[in-house]
Amino acid sequence: MGAEVGRVSTSNLLALLLVSAAGFVQPAPARVPAVGRTRSRALALAMATRIEVVGDIGDVIAGRVPAVCERQVLMADALRCAFIVGSPKGLDSMGEMLAVNGRAYCCSTEPESGKHSLLVGAGVYTTGACVLPLGARPDGTLERGEDTPPTPWGALCREALEAVDGARAVVLSGFVDFAPLACVQVARSPIHGKSILARRDGDCAVPPRELARARAFVMGAVAPSHVLDDGAERDAASPTERAFGAGMRRVLCAGGAGIAGAERAGAQPALGAVPLSSYAHGLVLARAGILAEAQVVPDAVRSVVHISAESVVLSAALELFAVSGVVDHVAGLEYVPRACC
Repeated sequence: MGAEVGRVSTSNLLALLLVSAAGFVQPAPARVPAVGRTRSRALALAMATRIEVVGDIGDVIAGRVPAVCERQVLMADALRCAFIVGSPKGLDSMGEMLAVNGRAYCCSTEPESGKHSLLVGAGVYTTGACVLPLGARPDGTLERGEDTPPTPWGALCREALEAVDGARAVVLSGFVDFAPLACVQVARSPIHGKSILARRDGDCAVPPRELARARAFVMGAVAPSHVLDDGAERDAASPTERAFGAGMRRVLCAGGAGIAGAERAGAQPALGAVPLSSYAHGLVLARAGILAEAQVVPDAVRSVVHISAESVVLSAALELFAVSGVVDHVAGLEYVPRACC
């Protein structure tokens, strides 16, 4: 029997109706966020970044110096940005460090250099650095205008992690206006074999500083605290999860709060919220109107500080990098140190 002419099946009729209707549907206009509204944009994690590390935050906190760190220099022109500790002069003057736009900015801990003076160099000696590699592309953005209610820095870290769907950890960088900026700085280089979290022997600046208002370029990392656990509760995790946790423990300290340790991201998290650990440094800028990494130059930077969770954010424009893994940084290490300054 030949095909029946003129008869359309129910499924074909439905398909025709859908195609016809599609021709009459106007595309929705682009949504323009209200001025001052918090905006976040989550992208596919195909671009997720493998962050790179030099040394280990555990060595920094314990005041240990791996032998290899005595003969290598991290060059700032071989990375997008980096932070934790460093100095262009040597290990004995290391303090808070943040590198961006081809220069490394460090808080000096040399007694003779003046307390917490700013050191700037093309490269730094370091026992611990979290590196965002050249060419890293963000997986999302987080923006807050000054018309939004002020928010604690810790709460913004939580928002940054939640803004990138599926991220197990996030590195953030960008510009933030604080009022106030609560911050601390180490008083001695972490090379003396004593924990800097104990705050003994003047290792920590006392009391912590508070700047009434400041604009800063910031870099930091945030992850759920359970990602950093290495106890019995991690035995059931997959090898991939254990490797990821071990890598993140080179950047974030599990448990506790302090000058170089983890802080609970969100002073008053919602009931049932997962505890977070975060760590961030900021370059306090000398003037307003600095909006891009290329504008961060030596005469625009006043100091380098560790950002405390008690800081309050007025506005922010941050790029968010989902962390897919942690590997050793090798491209920007000079084993025959050249002039750093």
